[in-house]
Amino acid sequence: MLARAARKWLVRVGALAAASFCVWLAYGQGYQRGLAMHPILQLELEDLRERKREADHLIAQLSQETVKLRQGARIDRDVARQVRETVLATNEDMAALKEEIAFYRSLMAPSATEQGLGIRSFEVRATSEPRRYQFELVLQQRASKHKTLRGALDLSVGGRVNGKDVVLSLKELSADPAVQNVPFKFMYFQNLRGDLWLPEGFEPESVAIQARTWGRPSVRIEDSFTWLVDKD
Repeated sequence: MLARAARKWLVRVGALAAASFCVWLAYGQGYQRGLAMHPILQLELEDLRERKREADHLIAQLSQETVKLRQGARIDRDVARQVRETVLATNEDMAALKEEIAFYRSLMAPSATEQGLGIRSFEVRATSEPRRYQFELVLQQRASKHKTLRGALDLSVGGRVNGKDVVLSLKELSADPAVQNVPFKFMYFQNLRGDLWLPEGFEPESVAIQARTWGRPSVRIEDSFTWLVDKD
């Protein structure tokens, strides 16, 4: 709609510019003839001058209106972009909220097939050091009646070195050679974090995780994930 209005204003500007040129042409011709003909032409020349001033004034007004229309169209585009960004951010927030609600629902009211110890999520993040990565996972207990769980988590990374399949344990990937596993203790859920130092030439492909509880009855779970690095 704004673009259509702008085109109408521009057509009017062009027409007035042409009219202004004709006025000046008539003015020049009238002036030359007036010198040779009759003093009454001086009145016509004054009228032409007045019409030119009015035309110039109207052209200036139309030019200002054209600028305003263009600015209005640009503002409308900016507003539309901001609305789209707000809608996208709101949808992302809603998705995150739904996921969080589903997480707590699985903790407090799990289905019959979801009972027990579980791995909620697993992520790998890059660091400022080329061969060092940080992992984070969430262990959770899905039960109608929760109790404190104690145990340990083992982690290994599978990949290739010089074209050969290799599996590296957490001890081999840790800066501390005394590290054997990652202990845990929680009732509902727990975030576990740690560093992984990859040797030179090692190309990671997958991560295998085993978690087991101590005591009776002992629970053991296993899961695997593709090696995907979150660079955010």
